[in-house]
Amino acid sequence: MKIKNIYNEKLDVTISGDPTNNRAIIYSYGFGGRRGGGYSLSQNIESTFIKTHQFIRFDFSGYDQSEGLAQDGCLSKHAQDLNTVIKYVHKNLTLNISIIGHSLGSFILSKANLSNVTQAILLSPPSSGPDAAKTLKQKLVKRGVKFNPQGITYYQLSSGGTQELGKQFWQDLNNLDIDQELIKQLTATKITIIKPLQDEVAGNKNFTHYQQIKGLSYISLNGSHDFKDYQHRETLINQLSKLL
Repeated sequence: MKIKNIYNEKLDVTISGDPTNNRAIIYSYGFGGRRGGGYSLSQNIESTFIKTHQFIRFDFSGYDQSEGLAQDGCLSKHAQDLNTVIKYVHKNLTLNISIIGHSLGSFILSKANLSNVTQAILLSPPSSGPDAAKTLKQKLVKRGVKFNPQGITYYQLSSGGTQELGKQFWQDLNNLDIDQELIKQLTATKITIIKPLQDEVAGNKNFTHYQQIKGLSYISLNGSHDFKDYQHRETLINQLSKLL
């Protein structure tokens, strides 16, 4: 289905599950902002909870089946996309909404309006916005990408095609104060961080600041960034079952 964001761009949204279920899970994807990322992690979560929840997945504006320009994609714009989906779900489907934000999707979640959200789960978040920008830049440069923080950075997708990152993408990451964003969000909703201990993408340095945020729940689990190992993913699913 198509839902228009505040920029009049149509977001491509998939809603699965029994429409009579009064609980919903919205999944906020990480870097690349498209459904199917993260080694089928979202699909595994969906298949687990589809009997008890409605499950909502969508492409952020500028990616895959959603309208917009990829070069305009950034935390602030994609947070507005997420607001659009939250508003639709709250109005048309259910009052009990949980959001799972994976990787950079957790930073997008932190910038959204969560006043109508029961709980937010930040799964495999980076340690900070500047750290995420630095790590991503290093990854792209290692792949031979010409980094252009004041213009458009072009890189090749593993699935084929070219993706663009604009100036605002890097500015939003470098200016993000994730602790202050989460502190503000805690006045509206419950927040849990699930940190994989073998995170090959975000690493394990500089995460203690999350644990010092009053009212935030912090859970450490064995696993990679996408919990690729079967046993680690099963442990994650079991932990999500306790929260959802």
